[in-house]
Amino acid sequence: MVLARHRKIGRKTPASANKWGRYLRALLTFAAGRYTDSEGRPILTDNAVNLVITTERLRTPMDGSGTLC
Repeated sequence: MVLARHRKIGRKTPASANKWGRYLRALLTFAAGRYTDSEGRPILTDNAVNLVITTERLRTPMDGSGTLC
């Protein structure tokens, strides 16, 4: 779901897809450190955004001429 959303956003605006991924990763990392179950283990054990980072390598923004920003 995270990967599909990143791809969808990235088709239109690559920089926005990267920003969205960074915000989501920060939120999930915070939640994993803050919220635990009754035994003290984190409720979130995996950060889904890491899949995007390892498979998509985040998108490189380009300007209107097709060159890297």
